[in-house]
Amino acid sequence: MGFLARWARRLSWRETARTFQTSWEAVYRSVEWFVEWGLGHRELRGVESIGVDEIHWGHGMRADNFLTVIYQIDAGCRRLLWVGRRRSQATLRRGLKVLGPEVVQGLRFVCSDMWKPYLQVIAAQIGRRREIDVVLVWRLDRWGRSVTDLLATLQELEHLGVGFVSLTEALDLTTAAGRAMAAMLAVFAAFEREILQERTRAGLAHARQNGKRLGRPATAAIHAVKLRQLHRAGVSKSEIARRLHIGRTSVRRILA
Repeated sequence: MGFLARWARRLSWRETARTFQTSWEAVYRSVEWFVEWGLGHRELRGVESIGVDEIHWGHGMRADNFLTVIYQIDAGCRRLLWVGRRRSQATLRRGLKVLGPEVVQGLRFVCSDMWKPYLQVIAAQIGRRREIDVVLVWRLDRWGRSVTDLLATLQELEHLGVGFVSLTEALDLTTAAGRAMAAMLAVFAAFEREILQERTRAGLAHARQNGKRLGRPATAAIHAVKLRQLHRAGVSKSEIARRLHIGRTSVRRILA
């Protein structure tokens, strides 16, 4: 059974079937058997470093179009540990549960192209119990989308006693220089927040001066006359909502 599965790692499943004159289903069953055998005989002791990532495999950016992946990245062993459907906190919790409490408690490093909800799960299940020493990321912008967001998460890690290392920027909060850099980030975070507030206020003032109406547009109210005409003609409320492309609640509110 393992013969076809080994070749399926080098070739596509369709090409493997064509080369060895068998069916695609036979290659699939071989791979399935090989994966199940590997999962049943794998040894999880000594796992100290893991990576957490998502893989986009469908069309669109919904959570259903992603896979959550957990893999081991220790120096002597790099391998896939778990794959789950969807990109969500529940998926990552399920993956950590499959690995078991012994593996989770033995973790010392977590490396990830971080998605914020993943971070929250890791902080809740690992960081707050002080079962992890360092969080390693490739770039700072993969950890926080703004300086304010970045600073908040760095302060949380510092409060938990967890180190933080960014490879690209060479930022290491376990050192004095890294902590000094974090203090500078706090200054820029305050500056970024104040600039954003000033720009927002200026934009609103400019819009008012030009006579622009602020707030949500009145989508249903502009159809009030037509709506009442249809209602007097005996058209049902559901049909009115369908014709005018508005909600049935809006129809009932206008007719009340």
